[in-house]
Parts: sequence; C-alpha cells; structure tokens
Amino acid sequence: MKFSYMVVGNEVKGTNVTGLIGEYDPLFKLISEEGYTGVELLIKNPFETNFKEVEGCAKKYNLEIPVICTGEMYGEDGLSFGDHRPEIRKEAIKRTREAMKIAEYFNAHVNVGRLRGRFEDGVDPEDTIKWAKEGFIESAIGYEGTNLLLEPINHKVSNFILTTEDGVEFIKELDRPNIRLMLDYIHMVLENEDISKSIKISKDYIDHVHICDSDRKPAGMGDFNFDELGELLNEVGYKGYVSVEAFDKGDYLSNVRTSFAVMEKSFKK
Repeated sequence: MKFSYMVVGNEVKGTNVTGLIGEYDPLFKLISEEGYTGVELLIKNPFETNFKEVEGCAKKYNLEIPVICTGEMYGEDGLSFGDHRPEIRKEAIKRTREAMKIAEYFNAHVNVGRLRGRFEDGVDPEDTIKWAKEGFIESAIGYEGTNLLLEPINHKVSNFILTTEDGVEFIKELDRPNIRLMLDYIHMVLENEDISKSIKISKDYIDHVHICDSDRKPAGMGDFNFDELGELLNEVGYKGYVSVEAFDKGDYLSNVRTSFAVMEKSFKK
C-alpha cells in the first residue's frame, strides 16, 4: 500500500477542514520528507484551484496526486447531486466533471462523499436517490479511464448510503465500471460495521481508503488501532493508497510524522 496526506486547496476559505492548510510548496516538501508518496487534495472549485502549482510541487517533491477530494463543494458551497434545486445539481455536476478532467491528467481518482447530497424534509427520498444517481452517471460519462469514488458516510453526517454495504449496493445499481468505492475508517467505526465483513464484500470495488484517529485526529493521536484494517486490506490484496484525512492537532510535523509511523506499522506487510 501507498500513503498520502490531505492538503487543502488554496481556493478553500474555511479553516474547519480535514487537511493541512497553507502554501503548497512547504506542505508538499514536508509530506515527501516524512516518507509519503502522495498528496490528496481537498477542493471546492476546480475552476479556481491552482493545479499548475500543484503539478509543479508534485513533480518537485516526487509525489503523486492519488485523489481529488470534493468535500468542500458541499461543505463550503452547499452543492450536491441530490439537491431539490436543479441549478444546484447542475453546478455540482459541472464542477465534478471538471475535477474528473483534471484527475484524468494526474491519473487520479475523484471522490464523492457529502457531494452526493442528503434526504431533505418535504422531498421524496426516491427523487433524491434518482438525482444522486444521475449526478454520478453524468459526472462519470466521458472519463471511462478515471474513477469516481463513492464514500459511505456515517449517520451523524449523512442520511443515506451510510455503510460499506449500502455503498456496494449503490455502485452495483449504477453498473458503471468507473464508479467505484472509497472507504473511510472512522465512518465504518461510527456505523459499528463488522470491518472484516465490510472489506470482504467491497474488495472488488475499493480504490482508496481514508483514515484518521478518534475525534478525527491524525493517526496515532487518538484511541484507534488500525492493525485489523491493515491486515484485512493486505489479505484481499489492496495495493492502493491509504490517506490521512484529519483535523490539525498541534504542529504539522507531528501530525504528518506520527501518522506515517502508524501507517508503516499497520498497513505494510
């Protein structure tokens, strides 16, 4: 497995985000020097993200961009595939397709977590599901070599597609080879999933894994033990990225270094 750490795109304005905030060059340098091979990028608007600078820093520090994370399209700008307003759905798809175009260039994936939307009061849940499916399909069409990754999210944050099993069933219904799965350990824990069962049923669909420690701390700064997850991923032959998506706790060097030590211990054979 390979390891990456989340960096926040320079067009994101908020600070309550699960990644490192700052200038790309020193952050990429730090992540590379601590042993990682990738940087995952958290964005809200790919038309405003400085991807030329991202590319330059990635090349300079010999790093890959495994995933473009769309969390702040929803978190900061309130966009989603499942919104009852057509103009919001249209903008969500427009930005996701642009992210797919850029991901194609970087040989990366694009994730969809909160961006899929949620059930709203007064809106038929079947309509929300239909719009979400349309959003995935419209975003994926034309980018068959680039994967769009569905991320199941726990009940404290979302209200549909909560578990790994939910995610696998949703992907099967879409039946498109470039719509696949991202797993996030904290969501699995908060949904009380049987981790072994979840990895086994999703093994043919997983393309990326998020981790953080308890209370969304960097790995190694909380109460979680990642050994079981690492063993199971190794058992099913997962070779992709495990990426830290966490709130900043203390200095960046400690965040990055402590997380890497945990990942080396738990995820490498």
